[in-house]
Amino acid sequence: MKKTLTVIILCLLTLTGFLIAQETAPKTVITLEKAVESALANNKNVLIAREKLEQAKGRITEARGAYLPSLTIQGSYNKLSLVPAFTLSIPAGPATITREMKLGAEDNYLLKAVFQETLFTWGRVSNSYAVSKMNFETTKEAYAQVLDETVYNVTKAFYGVILSKKVLEANEEMLKRSQEHQKMVENKFSVGNASQFELLRAKVQVENTKPLVSKSKNAVESSLIALKNMLGIKLSENIEVSGELSYIKEEVSLEASLAAAQKNRPELKIMDLRNQMQQKSLSITKASNKPSLIAVANANYQNPYYYTLDWVNNWSAGIILNYPLFDGFSTNGKVKQSASEQKQVQLQQQQLKEGIEVEIRQLILSQNEAQERIVSQEENIKQAQESLKIAEVGYANGVVTNLEVMDTQLALTQAKINYMQALYDYIITNAGLKKATGNENKSDYVNE
Repeated sequence: MKKTLTVIILCLLTLTGFLIAQETAPKTVITLEKAVESALANNKNVLIAREKLEQAKGRITEARGAYLPSLTIQGSYNKLSLVPAFTLSIPAGPATITREMKLGAEDNYLLKAVFQETLFTWGRVSNSYAVSKMNFETTKEAYAQVLDETVYNVTKAFYGVILSKKVLEANEEMLKRSQEHQKMVENKFSVGNASQFELLRAKVQVENTKPLVSKSKNAVESSLIALKNMLGIKLSENIEVSGELSYIKEEVSLEASLAAAQKNRPELKIMDLRNQMQQKSLSITKASNKPSLIAVANANYQNPYYYTLDWVNNWSAGIILNYPLFDGFSTNGKVKQSASEQKQVQLQQQQLKEGIEVEIRQLILSQNEAQERIVSQEENIKQAQESLKIAEVGYANGVVTNLEVMDTQLALTQAKINYMQALYDYIITNAGLKKATGNENKSDYVNE
């Protein structure tokens, strides 16, 4: 029993020490710039996109290999259980000499080198190589797209943490005001200047605010977890976000934004490259029933060589012409498919352009709306603060009701939260516009 109790105490002490260590562990301060840097170095989507670049490089090397000759060395050994033979009778005076002639040997050895070079393929090799290079450029643009999306998502998660902290502060401030107001009501109630209903209503207000504080604390932790995951760091790491929800008015031109998107948007570059790739693929498909010419040379070192039971060197060289005369209209079907795929790419390209214009227009509208909310809520906060001062003084002097005080407290808190939400929306809309226009400052975070 004593041993069990000792083990339990040791476990509790260990757990307590661990929790204290967690709480007192130094926090890593994360700015937006550091957050972006960490995400570009550790985020799994970025790492996957980077590996796809290496894969695309490998495809270029593979396609280039079709231009170069191939050299293969083969070696073989065959053991024959029965060697073909025939009997030869030779007259020798009154007698006849009989000899058995074998057409080969029981043990057969062959060393062979095969050289092969493609001379002409009606453009299939050159077009395949061009497609592999275009595929690499497409992968580069896809990588840039992942970087743009990562920077946007990090910005969103980073300021999401700040917003959740500001909301927590507002709710904690409201709880503090509610508790102070409850004490005031209790004091008035004790001297008969407030009713029991007023006291109960003040207590209810405090209890209603506590869940908001708890919910806000959970929101802070959840937003931190989301940010850590985005940055590719351990969820157990203790971090502190350093930044503010600030407002700097920016004038955005629709025409300039659309022009920037047409120039910089990775998705549009990808679609343009896909269109070119499809054209090359169509040429490859059309050439699949055209002739090809291949040079072949063989060098052999073998034993036996026909009837010579010894090691013999020999070689051969030639040209192979391959011309498919009829393939059951298979090539025609492939050409139709490839032509249709090219048309689909062109339609998708047009659809993407239209979608980007819609996206930019909506973002500009959202930005303008966020600006209007910022201005209105700034004024609203000032009015709510003044109203609360008047209400608190009025309640102390008995000219304002308890309900009016609580209403003004709630109005001030809501005005602050609305203001911070407007700031957050404006910042994220700006980040969205940068992504939507292709982020002309991509060199800030892309190491070409």
